[in-house]
Amino acid sequence: NREKIQEYVGISRLLERIDFISRLPSKLQAHVDKKNYKAAVDIWLSAEKILETQTHYESFVRIRNECLEIIKNIKAQVQVQMMSEDATSEEIINCVVILIELQQPADVLLPKLIEQRKKIDQKLFENLPKMDNVFDLITSVHDMIAVSCMNFIREYQSQVLEFSEILPDTGDREEKMDKFLKGYRVDL
Repeated sequence: NREKIQEYVGISRLLERIDFISRLPSKLQAHVDKKNYKAAVDIWLSAEKILETQTHYESFVRIRNECLEIIKNIKAQVQVQMMSEDATSEEIINCVVILIELQQPADVLLPKLIEQRKKIDQKLFENLPKMDNVFDLITSVHDMIAVSCMNFIREYQSQVLEFSEILPDTGDREEKMDKFLKGYRVDL
């Protein structure tokens, strides 16, 4: 009886996995529709290996191709969001993390991220009001620019450096920065 029960449990688990795979494209698309790209990518990454190993089943190939189209769409939308000047530091960094998880090269993405951030900083500097009182100017620079830049640096350190194994090691563990962040700080 135990052997029969174990066999049924195994069959049940297999059916659950097949059900998960068959619903995968609609789950991914539902997350894309809600602009919840991170959740869609997480689901995809959990199922990608299974679909790659089951290419001898036509239905799995079809599901994989549908998913790859959705992932391609996610990459395009995330890249647009990453380059938006209206996006917050957290949103931009999240976009980079998603793209890195989708095997986009970090050494290509991070310079784009830094250049985008420099454009945002330039806009912040241009929008500073003219002031005669130097203390008011210092307060404005702090409130409008310094806080924003520090938020970006913190987000970068907490999110991007998690992928430190794929980034070049600069040997500067004390400051927890890579060459891209160091370059940004120098330019800033």
